[in-house]
Formats: sequence, C-alpha cells, structure tokens
Amino acid sequence: MFDPRKFKTMGEFGKVMEDQFLSLLAYVAEQECKKNRRRQAEGIEVTRADGVIFGRPKQEIDG
Repeated sequence: MFDPRKFKTMGEFGKVMEDQFLSLLAYVAEQECKKNRRRQAEGIEVTRADGVIFGRPKQEIDG
C-alpha cells in the first residue's frame, strides 16, 4: 500500500509528501480509535441502563 521508495526518488519534495501522507494516515487511525471508544462507551451505557453489572460480584470480608 505505502511504498516510501517512490517519495525518496523525488528529493526534498518527496520528503514533504511522505511526511504529509504519514500524518494523514496517523489522523485517520486516531479518528477510528476515537470512534471505536465512543461506540464502546455508548454500548456500555445502554447495557448498564438495562441493569447489567460488570465485573466480579462484591464479597464481604470477615475480619
């Protein structure tokens, strides 16, 4: 998909293009991560509203 050798043959302009392309890929990855976290939080919220409790059951400690 991404072949940095193409940009290296373009000299200084190729370096700028490579940096911009990598920045774009990083931005897209960050947006995907944010979207996934938001959707996960929405799902957890809906599930908790239905009365589901996450995690281990609470236990009393005799002491």
